[in-house]
Amino acid sequence: MDCGHGERIWRRPDLQRALAGWVDRSPPPGLSGELFRAHLDAGRAFLLLDGLDEVPTAEKHDDVIVYPRELLLSGIEDALPAWEKAGNRILLTSRPYGLDDAGVHRLGLASAPLEPLPAELRDLFIGRWFHTLGKSEKTADLIATIRGRDDLAPLVDNPMLLSALCVLYDNGGRLPEDRYELYKSIVARVLHSRYPGDARERDPIERRLEAIAFGMHVGDEGAPRLTPAAEISWDETERLLACFARLNPAYETDQAEIAMRREDLLNRSGLLVPRENERAAFYHLSFQEFLAAQRIPRTGGDVDTVFRERRAIPEWRATLLFLFAAQITNRDAGWGMRLLERLIADQDRVSVKANTASAVFIAEALDLCVAKKYVVPDDLQERFRRLALDAIDDQVALPARQALGICLGRLGDPRIRGLRDPEAYSEVRDGFGPRGDQGDTIPIAAPFWIGRYPVTNSQYKGFLDSGGYRTSQWWSDVGWLWKEEEEVSAPEFWHDHRWNAPNQPVVGVSFWEAEAYSRWVGGRLPREQEWQAAAVGADSHVYPWGDEWQDGICNTREAGLDVTSPVGLFPRSRQVELGIEDLAGNAWEWCDSLYDPSDKDFPDARVLRGGSWYLSQDYARSAYRNGFHPNYRNFDIGFRVLCLSSNFEP
Repeated sequence: MDCGHGERIWRRPDLQRALAGWVDRSPPPGLSGELFRAHLDAGRAFLLLDGLDEVPTAEKHDDVIVYPRELLLSGIEDALPAWEKAGNRILLTSRPYGLDDAGVHRLGLASAPLEPLPAELRDLFIGRWFHTLGKSEKTADLIATIRGRDDLAPLVDNPMLLSALCVLYDNGGRLPEDRYELYKSIVARVLHSRYPGDARERDPIERRLEAIAFGMHVGDEGAPRLTPAAEISWDETERLLACFARLNPAYETDQAEIAMRREDLLNRSGLLVPRENERAAFYHLSFQEFLAAQRIPRTGGDVDTVFRERRAIPEWRATLLFLFAAQITNRDAGWGMRLLERLIADQDRVSVKANTASAVFIAEALDLCVAKKYVVPDDLQERFRRLALDAIDDQVALPARQALGICLGRLGDPRIRGLRDPEAYSEVRDGFGPRGDQGDTIPIAAPFWIGRYPVTNSQYKGFLDSGGYRTSQWWSDVGWLWKEEEEVSAPEFWHDHRWNAPNQPVVGVSFWEAEAYSRWVGGRLPREQEWQAAAVGADSHVYPWGDEWQDGICNTREAGLDVTSPVGLFPRSRQVELGIEDLAGNAWEWCDSLYDPSDKDFPDARVLRGGSWYLSQDYARSAYRNGFHPNYRNFDIGFRVLCLSSNFEP
């Protein structure tokens, strides 16, 4: 679309004119720009605006900088009220960095984050994949391999990457250790299948693809880019290939063949594909990011400089992570630690609040190092912990806060203490709790001490490691019988990377498991009146923080996180008098109280309190009661521990 000459604001007529012009340049059968506008005016259009993040933030044309993404967003914002009033429907897709929370709020559209592939559908996918090949015997082996390797978890909830794993496993290749190794294997296998000759033919093909991917990131000699482009013209593709040929005469000997090479890559490589209007793009943006990362060290420039100059650009994050993985794999882990020490040196509260991209890159790079079992220097760990804790206190943008919090947990979250440590609890005294009809506090047995946080995965791991599932003394008779009959040996989602970061609340636990753990640490589950007393405080608040709901204050559906958060990630939701965290949202909490003993169908159902990430604010009120069968386990159910004495064992 024509993006004008330097302007940054579009109105509805500008956008409709640009869309109609785009239709006219490549009209589908039976549609013209004029007819498209007529459908739009009549409310008969369904607009699918796919890949906003792939629209460049800025481009330079004839010495004039244009701002395609800003123009498109402003045009959509202005057009939406009239479009929706007419009856049109609009679906806009984007990676998070292309449209942040503020952008979603600005447009006023309902937001629906793309869900990762859950374990049951992943296993079904694998089974059908091998069944189609007549190799069903491989299904169970691959599923078992995936379940047994936590490092593969980030690779298996994406259908495209899961397909690649199936191919690699079917061909007898080892499963990759990380995302970089996976893409390296994918590219090698795709090119081997498309160019089955010897490696001397495939190597130049891969180098050309790298040059194009890198050029799509930084531009060519005459038109540098500030952010990567998701597609480019065939002319630019040829310019990038020509530049590569001049700089690499050992690979390219005949400049006259540039157009033929472009055609070959578009029609044969399987990685670079043609788009409408003589444009080119990679099959998936992640291939462009991987290949650009492969190219960077070959340019002869200083790799460290690339990290310093590009780390604050969110659109570069995936590419830099590929580059970081390649460097620590091909060089050494020590280089990676020194780089991160230099990058974190200029990060402070002010800079992180202004731009979280650098801090998030550092967090994800550290996550990679931990996954590879590299030793992270103590001073680097400590600097990152301070950075992450400050970002949580400052309540930076939620996606960044989540990434920083997850990494904090992997390095060791200093807030999380053993549940035999008095500092892990808050005291609830007489006078706390809900009011009766006359305004008096409903009496409870006080004082008692309740966990400052829900029980986390790192805390629950101690129960697992000490043989808690093999020791009957911690279990009730009914709970032990259930565990034995169901052959339960860990929480339901213990090996699922979405729920198992060390400082996320443990979820997927039944009432019986929560009860056994609480006994193991010398406590018990709170009764619901005790839980509510801790939540409402002395003033009997509606919510732990007060009487008014505030958007984004805790991890409910309104926050849009769609997963459990590291505990304490929402400081504003802290119980106002006691400092207890996560009493609203994140995960439901089991209580040692029957929900309704008179219920003939479920007389044994136990109370759940607090709401969860999966449900709306209505369920997060401190007075709200929920109940489920004690055998029930789900991805939004956890618990916290109560103790009746402050004399805790060491």
